[in-house]
Amino acid sequence: MAQKRFLALDALRGLAAFAVMGQHADGHIRQLLPHGHLAVDFFFVLSGFVLAHAYGEDSSALGFFRARLTRLYPMYLVGTLLGVIELSLRGVSAVDLATMIGPALLFLPSIPAGAAYLYPLDAPAWSLLSELMANAAWFPARRRMKGPTGIGVLIAAALAILVVYALLGRVGGGAMWSNILAGFARVGFGFTAGTLLYQIWRRTSVRPRVPGWVGALLLGAVLAAPLPAVFDLLEILLIPAVVYLGACAQPVAGWASLSRWLGDVSYPIYTIHLPIIGIIGVLVVRPLAGAGMQHLALVMLPASFAFVALCATLAERFYERPVRRWLSGLPAVAAAKTVPNAHVGMSPR
Repeated sequence: MAQKRFLALDALRGLAAFAVMGQHADGHIRQLLPHGHLAVDFFFVLSGFVLAHAYGEDSSALGFFRARLTRLYPMYLVGTLLGVIELSLRGVSAVDLATMIGPALLFLPSIPAGAAYLYPLDAPAWSLLSELMANAAWFPARRRMKGPTGIGVLIAAALAILVVYALLGRVGGGAMWSNILAGFARVGFGFTAGTLLYQIWRRTSVRPRVPGWVGALLLGAVLAAPLPAVFDLLEILLIPAVVYLGACAQPVAGWASLSRWLGDVSYPIYTIHLPIIGIIGVLVVRPLAGAGMQHLALVMLPASFAFVALCATLAERFYERPVRRWLSGLPAVAAAKTVPNAHVGMSPR
């Protein structure tokens, strides 16, 4: 397996994770990023690209899926446990929590009856489930997912996106039982596009040597463009171009450490930001607002972002990294390839 680390893609993934956090944290940020939910589609495309790069030719199916769970589950578990704390603070009964915790510990969605979200303890986990399902479909067929076959699958997924738009009026959804099919359509298109994009990147000599900031600028334009929802259909087609430019980009001199940090904390941010923001809301923001200190409550927004980033940094360094190293050292997992750059699959996206 090639050990190349795509630093520009690391930076883009981290920026996308912050965009997802902003979408969930504040209505004003949602207004600044009217298409911010497409950051999740960026994650799907990126995941397809990186997994095709790492697992496109060999590795056993058992080893592949153990490696994926080793990558995804440790931080997912932290987000789930934080979700238990948040909902407890919000007054959810122990009985209701128990019905959520059981399936969640097995990485399964909650039972539809009584649950609007697939993962009420940590809503962004819906995309992780969607990505694992895409992995399960892609891995056994990966050697045939090239050329006309891959293009045919991509066209079918694009048509599914059109159906989603016709039904929902936007390219979004996937976090709730009521729009679960939208999530499957999004991951189907994004992940397939990413795997095909890698084939193009690997086989072509056309790799524009653009500065790393070009991809960030284009991603920002996609997420922040003040356009109606119908333009999601156009913008989702630009996301593979963002990933391709990121794969070709030259790291910006002096920014390698920041790019690595953004890549390292992107998945922890994605999995823990929503329950942490909820906990801060219950313990700090709501009491301040209730005391008439709305302006002080507003200060909590950047403070919350900084706190989540700090928690993600510590969790990645002192929990996720050692746990993944330990799990990867187990005999059944050590035979599998590990992918430091693979998803996130990061969201209620």
